[in-house]
Amino acid sequence: MLNSDQVDLTAVLERRLSETFIGGVFWSSMSNYLGFIIRWPVVLIVSGLLTPNDFGLYAAALVMTAWLALFRDFGFNTALMYYQDDVQRTATVAFWVVLVIAIVLTSIGVLSAPLIAMFFDNPDVTPVARVVSFSFVISALSSIHSTLNLK
Repeated sequence: MLNSDQVDLTAVLERRLSETFIGGVFWSSMSNYLGFIIRWPVVLIVSGLLTPNDFGLYAAALVMTAWLALFRDFGFNTALMYYQDDVQRTATVAFWVVLVIAIVLTSIGVLSAPLIAMFFDNPDVTPVARVVSFSFVISALSSIHSTLNLK
């Protein structure tokens, strides 16, 4: 049987959990929407600077990187946000694992660039896709550090 103190504590914990969940959903949604709002002007500026053919090459390369980006960090950044014990050691391990994943993804991107070019029936996509693939390594170098700053 629960006494009144235990019931009050349970109610407080449930309310706190629901407030935390709602806050997390709100800030996560805001982050996604803000990222979307920021990306559109960048796309518009880049599309104005590039010729339509060059912009098409870049867009074709982004199709490949968008698929590979699904495997970018395997949730290490999110896990690091919530991990409380020995954060520095965990961050070091996460950094190296995320970097190795990025190198593997970059290699897949570089090696599969000719396949993407064949898919789009445009051999000019190959070098663009290879260059864009290096964005995985570049972003991996800062992702864990950015997560630690947010934490």
